[in-house]
Formats: sequence, structure tokens, C-alpha cells
Amino acid sequence: INAMAIHLNPETFGTLLDYFNCQNDVKDRQIRILHNLSFVEDPTRVFRAIRLEQRMGFQIGAHTEKLIKNAVKMDLFDRIAGNRILHELQLIFSEEYPIPTIRRMAKFDLLRFLHPAIRLDSRLEQILEETHRALAWHKLLYLDEPCQQWLVYLLALTARLGLKEMLALCTTLEIADRHKQHLKKVKTDAGKIIRALDGKKHLRSSEIFTMLDGISHEGLLYLMGIARKSGAKKAVSLYVTKLRHVKPAIDGVELKNLGYKSGPLFKTILDHLLAAKLDELVKSREDEIRFVQKHYPLARPKGKS
Repeated sequence: INAMAIHLNPETFGTLLDYFNCQNDVKDRQIRILHNLSFVEDPTRVFRAIRLEQRMGFQIGAHTEKLIKNAVKMDLFDRIAGNRILHELQLIFSEEYPIPTIRRMAKFDLLRFLHPAIRLDSRLEQILEETHRALAWHKLLYLDEPCQQWLVYLLALTARLGLKEMLALCTTLEIADRHKQHLKKVKTDAGKIIRALDGKKHLRSSEIFTMLDGISHEGLLYLMGIARKSGAKKAVSLYVTKLRHVKPAIDGVELKNLGYKSGPLFKTILDHLLAAKLDELVKSREDEIRFVQKHYPLARPKGKS
């Protein structure tokens, strides 16, 4: 790709030797290939051309577009190492709004090189758009917590694939095992969770917490992307902004002070207490103590009434 045409200000060209006609490319707002074998030498340049076209608001030149179509017909992308394609996808999915680039990839029939079952139909378009909205919402929360945007979009793009198909894609792209296991867990959990969220009109806060506790940020945003009903999106939103931060005022030390012996019962009591607090059945520390003493009364010493 004529990189000078993308990265240099046209006003500076007067002091440069314009060997590749960059100045006209900028004036014409065109992405053009430097020579006819560029995509044969490195087919990943196709992904770069599309990404830069969408970011800069340029247009891929007619001849360059023809060469891209020829590269697709020749199946050149099957000869590239998977991690090189993954790198280009990570760059695309890290753009502020990558969906037009994905649409352009679909137009050039590039998605089949990721997996032949990926089809950019109306439902997948909807999932991608909802995922974008979820990510934009998450950024506005200004949470000091890492979230890998590229993973969220990859989950969204593969939303219509089964688990085995998605794992096959992970193998094709040579995705690192830690990311592969992450994707596998989210994919496995998401189907069950979304059916439960979409299937119920009214969920207690404790039910929402139990379903979503332990799901990564990427998984939560993916759930918002695939949810068909607003109630499911609101449930995830409530968990992210409020429920996951709820903690009982009393802990194991307090339970010991109240006379309870440490052991497996502690977890049962504290889990029950957390559910009560999530559902606003208890509010103050005193409420919590009364709740515990009511539901888990201490045995009275023998001989005392």
C-alpha cells in the first residue's frame, strides 16, 4: 500500500521526491497498491488496505480492488501463517468502529478464510452493532479495569459458530492457549446464561449475581451483544455497575465474634447473607446480624433454657 499517501501531509510533498505518486493518491483519497504482485508477496496487505480505507475515509482504487479480488480467487490467504492473520484482525478489532471494515471484508469474501461458516447476515450485523454499543457504554464508565476489545469483537463475529467451530478457528489463527481457554469458557457459559436471562421477565438481583459472577469483562460485553431482549442487557448492566460491588458488612471474623465456629458453614452463611443484601432484604450491619441469628441460631448450652 502506498503508505506515504496515508501518513504524510500533502503540504510536505513539495520538499520530498514523490517516487510513487503519493501526492495524487492523497488528493484523490485513494488507496493504491505499489505494484501488481504486492498481494501475492504478502496477502495480509489486503487487510491493511481495507482497515486504512475505512479509518481514513479513502477508497480502494479500481485496479487495487481488482487485485484484491484476484488474490481471493487464488486462495492466497490459505498460505499465510494464522498468527499473521490474527495480528491483522487484532488491529482491525482495536479500531474505534471496526464494523465497516468487517462489512468490507465480507464484500471481498474474506471472512471464509477465517471460517467458512461465518456469514455476515442481518443477525450477525445486529450482534456486532450491539457489541459496539456495549463497548462504547463500558468506556463511558471509566472503569480502571482492563478489557481486551479485540476479544469481544472476535466473540461477536463468531457468535453464530458452535463451540467446535470456534475452537477450529482458534487453531487456524494460532491463538495463544490462554486466549483460547478464555474464549472457550465464555462461549460455553454464554449460551446457558443468555437463555436464562432472555427467558425470565423478572430476576432477583441475587439470581443475576449468581449467573454472572466470575464472567470476564469481555464475556459480559459479549452477552450484551448477543442478548435479544432489553431485560437481559439491563441485567448485565446492573451487575457491572452495582451488583458485583455489593459485599456484606460482616465477615468470617465477625461470625466468630458472634459465637460461630469456623468451617464450611461460614461459606453457607456468607453466601446466604450476600443474596439477602443483593435483594435488599438487609441493609445495615445490625440487619445482617439479626438475619444470621434468625436463620442460623446458635445451639444453647445443655442445662440452660
